[in-house]
Amino acid sequence: MPAFIQNLIFDLFGNNAHICTFVASMLPIIEVKGAIPLGTNAEIWANPLSIWNALLYSILGSLCCVILLFVFLQLVKKMILQSRKIRNIYDSLKNKISSSSKQIGLLNTPLKQFALLSIFTLIPLPFTGYYSSCLLASVCNLKTLPSILSISVGNILCGLMIAGLSSISPTINLILFYIFLFAFLIFLLYIMIVLKTTLKK
Repeated sequence: MPAFIQNLIFDLFGNNAHICTFVASMLPIIEVKGAIPLGTNAEIWANPLSIWNALLYSILGSLCCVILLFVFLQLVKKMILQSRKIRNIYDSLKNKISSSSKQIGLLNTPLKQFALLSIFTLIPLPFTGYYSSCLLASVCNLKTLPSILSISVGNILCGLMIAGLSSISPTINLILFYIFLFAFLIFLLYIMIVLKTTLKK
């Protein structure tokens, strides 16, 4: 484990793996998939969390974030769609999703819509998960409460899969941690480049 990562974590959270796991599960890309390996990592913490404690804290953190995301997206969507350019991008994305889903019959019933949302959320890969699912539900104008329930079910199943993989061996746990940390850093770098480019215009 690189020293600068350990120092950064300790500067932010001290030796409190509980709070770190809770907060990490609310971050994009990392979510429960990276928070569980983080909280149980014996190379970082003097007293790492058990798998079940890490699962509990990461699910609680991500559930809070899902609810906040839905509220935020509803507020932001109304504001940003006032821009004609953004509205055109939004409509184009919505039409592509709608067209593709109709061709393969994925979103033609509410049950299929919410089952797909759960499945997409439970996929234990970077750039899938509850952030992407909340955005997808918002773009498709799916009902809020069923969407939150569907995403939460997928999120819990994803957490259980990651917990199972993390418990196999410390090496696998460490690999999972690095995968999602690296993906998160790539995401941050991309956001910084986009912001820098936008500010220059």
